[in-house]
Amino acid sequence: MKILLADDTELIREGLKSMLLQLPNPAICPEIRTACNGAEALSLMREHPVDLLITDIRMPDVDGIELMRQCRSQWANTSIVVISGYDDFKYAQQAIEYGASAYLLKPVDKQELYRVVEKAWQSANARRATIVNTSYSLFVNYLRGESSNAGILEQMKRTYPFLSGACALMLIGFPGTGFIGEEQNRNASLLCNRLGRPFLCMEDRSEIIVLAPYPVDIRKYYPNLEQDFHGICIAYTMVGREANAFKTAYQQVRNIYVHRLLYPGKSVLCQEDIAGMRTDFTVPHRKIEQMTELTGTAADEALTKRLSELFDRQKLVQYSIGYTLALCDTVYRAMRQTALSIPGGEAVDLERVKSPLTFATMREYLVNVNERLLSLNQLAHTYMQSRNDTYVMELAIQYIRRNYPKPITLAMVSNEVSLNYAYFSTMFSKYTGKTFSEYLRNTRMEKAKELLRQPDISIAEVAAQVGYENYKSFYRAFKDAVGTTPVEYQQKKYRIHREDEKQ
Repeated sequence: MKILLADDTELIREGLKSMLLQLPNPAICPEIRTACNGAEALSLMREHPVDLLITDIRMPDVDGIELMRQCRSQWANTSIVVISGYDDFKYAQQAIEYGASAYLLKPVDKQELYRVVEKAWQSANARRATIVNTSYSLFVNYLRGESSNAGILEQMKRTYPFLSGACALMLIGFPGTGFIGEEQNRNASLLCNRLGRPFLCMEDRSEIIVLAPYPVDIRKYYPNLEQDFHGICIAYTMVGREANAFKTAYQQVRNIYVHRLLYPGKSVLCQEDIAGMRTDFTVPHRKIEQMTELTGTAADEALTKRLSELFDRQKLVQYSIGYTLALCDTVYRAMRQTALSIPGGEAVDLERVKSPLTFATMREYLVNVNERLLSLNQLAHTYMQSRNDTYVMELAIQYIRRNYPKPITLAMVSNEVSLNYAYFSTMFSKYTGKTFSEYLRNTRMEKAKELLRQPDISIAEVAAQVGYENYKSFYRAFKDAVGTTPVEYQQKKYRIHREDEKQ
C-alpha cells in the first residue's frame, strides 16, 4: 500500500511513519513517502501516485485544504485522512467536502490511525477487484471523476443516443443495507422498466446509477414507492449541457442523496429539497461536553433529553448535511474520550456512532447513539458507586459552592449527584459534620463576611449576593451563625482596617 505523509513538523512525520511501519496487518506492507508541505506532496504524487494521503491542515506554501482539493481533482481514487491540532470544524467541514475519510486530532491515537489505514487498504482492494475492463465500469469511473477518459462518454453516447440530448441522472440506494443484493436489483429493474425505454442502468457496489431521457418525472411514483420498492431512496437531477456535465450531475446527485438523513420517510429527493440550506454553522462543542460530563451522575432520561436537544430536527434541516456530520463526529469523539476514562468503557462499541451514513434514518442513528450513551452512563455510575463516598460528596460540595447565591435545596443537590434524597442527606451530614441547611448557611456566611469587609457595600447588597431574598432573613441567619449582626461585623472590621492603616 502506497502512503504519503504530509506535515511541516519533522518529528510528527517520523512519528507517524514509525507507527505505520508497525501496522498489525502484515498484508498491507506500506510503502511510505513523506513531504514537509503541500507543494512537495503534490510533486511526489505526480511521480508516485498513492493509495492513501495523510495530511496536516496547516502547512506553508500549499496547505492541507488546497492539497486535498488538488488531490481529489487529479487522483480521485486516493483515500484522504486529515490530521490536525486545531479542533475547528471549519476545517472538518472542508475535509468532508473534499472526501476525507477520517479527521484525526493530534496527538494521533495509534489504534485510530491503524483503523483508518486498514479501512483505506480495504477500499483500495475493493476498487481494484471491481474495476473490470467494460464500458459500464469505465463510464461509472468517469462519472465519479475517477477517470479522465472522455472517450468513454462518446462511446456511451453512440450506444445510447439519448445521452446526447436532455436527460436525467438518478442515484438509487438502499439506506442501511450497505450493499446491492438480489432484492434491490429486482426493485431497481422494476423501477427502470416503469420509466420506459431507452434507459441506462448501472449497478455498482452499494448504489445503482440510472440515466433516462428527459422528461422523466420520478415524483409521479411517490404513492407506490414505499409499497413497491421497500427501503429505496432515490436522488435525481438534470444533466446540463456544459463541459463535464455528466460528472457535475453525478456529484450533485451524490450530495443530494446524503441529505436523505434529514428527510425520514421521503423516498425521492431533488435539488429543490436542499436549496437554501445554510452552511455557516457552528458545532455546539460546550453542550456536547456538558452532556458527556454528566455521564455517571445523571439519570438516563436526562441524558436522552440532552441528546435529543442536540439533534433537534428543526435545527438540523436548516443546515447542509455538513452540520449533521460534524455534530455526529464531535459526539463520537466526546463519547470516546468518556469511554477511555471509565474502566471497561472501551468495551462499548462506538464505531457506528461516527458513521451516521450507514443508517437509513437519523432516528435509527440516534437510537444507536442513545443506547451507547446509556451504557456508558451505567458503567460510569457503577464505577462511581464503587469508589469512596468522598468523590460524590466533593461533587455535591462543589455544586453548593458554585450555586450558593441561588435558591438551591437538598433535593436539587441530591439530584445533581444522582443519589436518593434520604440517603444523600445522611451521607452529607456524616461527611461534613453538618446538616445540608447548616452547611449552605455557613457557606453563604463565609462569603457574606468577605463582602462585609468592604465599608461601602450595603447590607441589602450583601444579602442578595449570598442568596437571601430579603434583609430580615439574612440578618437573622448571620446573627445565628456569627454571633453578631451584619452591621456590627462590618463596623468592627472597618475599625480594625483603619487602625492597621494608622500603624
